[in-house]
Amino acid sequence: MARSAVLDLATWLHAADCTLPSSWETKVVDTLINKHIRLDVEGAPQTARLVDSAVPVWPLIGLYKVTHDIGVVAADCDVPVEVVQAAVMFYEQPDVRPVIDAKLAFAAS
Repeated sequence: MARSAVLDLATWLHAADCTLPSSWETKVVDTLINKHIRLDVEGAPQTARLVDSAVPVWPLIGLYKVTHDIGVVAADCDVPVEVVQAAVMFYEQPDVRPVIDAKLAFAAS
């Protein structure tokens, strides 16, 4: 199966609240995150940036939380959809979400 077909399937299943076998989902998510996201400081998710452009992840997530549309975020930020998918998957990790949410709250204050 082509990489884009796997990502489309994973995105569709996620949107439909379907579950994948955890080992398969973990492998796809980890691969996508490692390809597109890097941390400036290890263990500090608020320092996450896109690999190709060095754009911080947290503003992308802020826009995604407002629009709930990966395509809109990709178009507005001029990055591929797959990169925004990686950023959202990174954000959805339980140890990352509260840190990014705190960064967004601080930036909004």
